[in-house]
Amino acid sequence: MRQEQAKSVAFSLGLVLLGVLLGTIAGWFLRSSQLNDDYRSYAPMHRPKSVPENAAWAGGPEGGAYIDCYYNKLTGFDECTTYNDWTGDAIVSGSFVLDGQSRGATPPELRYSWFDGERIGLDMHTPDGKTATLVRAKK
Repeated sequence: MRQEQAKSVAFSLGLVLLGVLLGTIAGWFLRSSQLNDDYRSYAPMHRPKSVPENAAWAGGPEGGAYIDCYYNKLTGFDECTTYNDWTGDAIVSGSFVLDGQSRGATPPELRYSWFDGERIGLDMHTPDGKTATLVRAKK
């Protein structure tokens, strides 16, 4: 009888420890995803009607912009338009390439992190560890 009770207690304790472990892991994943998505807390509460639905907001505590780019297979450039996040007015529109390269960013690379009025920062790094940016293409 005592052996069965000891097994039952050990099993219950194992389940409790497993629950604590799973809870800790789930909490870590939740926290890490929140750290990666902190920029969303700065996004504007409204979206101007003139901003296309596929435009993504990028920025930080000082502000940001809506950015809409697509990779043009014919030219190898990214065709981008940036929009004021408050008024929805177009700020910059044209062909862009990766800084220091003669090609645009491919669709999987088009994840925006900021816009400074001229350059579009991407959520990726160059081989030397710098933030990849899109700059106006020289035609």
